[in-house]
Amino acid sequence: MVVHFKAVSTCLVVLILVSRKAFVIGFGFMMLSRIAAVKWFYHTVAIRAPFFGSLVRNYQLALFCQIFGTLFRSGLTIKDTLTATSEALTNVRYRNSLRASTKSLTAGVPLATILAKYPLLFPQNVVAIITVGERSGKLEESFMYLAKYFDNEVDLQTKKLPTIIEPVLLMFIGIMVAFLMMAVMTPIYELTASISK
Repeated sequence: MVVHFKAVSTCLVVLILVSRKAFVIGFGFMMLSRIAAVKWFYHTVAIRAPFFGSLVRNYQLALFCQIFGTLFRSGLTIKDTLTATSEALTNVRYRNSLRASTKSLTAGVPLATILAKYPLLFPQNVVAIITVGERSGKLEESFMYLAKYFDNEVDLQTKKLPTIIEPVLLMFIGIMVAFLMMAVMTPIYELTASISK
């Protein structure tokens, strides 16, 4: 009876230690994410990641175009619209690039020319459509078109997401089950070894 209690208590101790480590690691990542340099690095990695990077970029572009188009349509100047839009974006790289763009915008540089300086953040098709919108005087329509386009892209990518995540998730669950099996079976083997002696 005492040996059985020892096996159960060993499993419990392992589970408590694993959950404590997970809590400490999660709390550490949360605290690290508040540091500006770490946040910048994390957002840069998120933009450059193979599949998720395009999803993050498309989401940020949809958000940027939607907010910019709506604010510009309401009658704000381009500079005020760009400033307000930069504060609304969630990615630090996009936010910083738009903040830097407001300085060039006040010097009279066209918006498309400014955004072309950031090819990773603003692809060539975005710059081309904004250029057309600036030249034709229909900038808000260009932004609303881009917002709809990138919103559709995000929808398509999120529909593909489960098929990509499923194998990775199955591997992760398999590893966790194997770890738990080892945590449960090791004390049982120790118990049978101690009984047979």
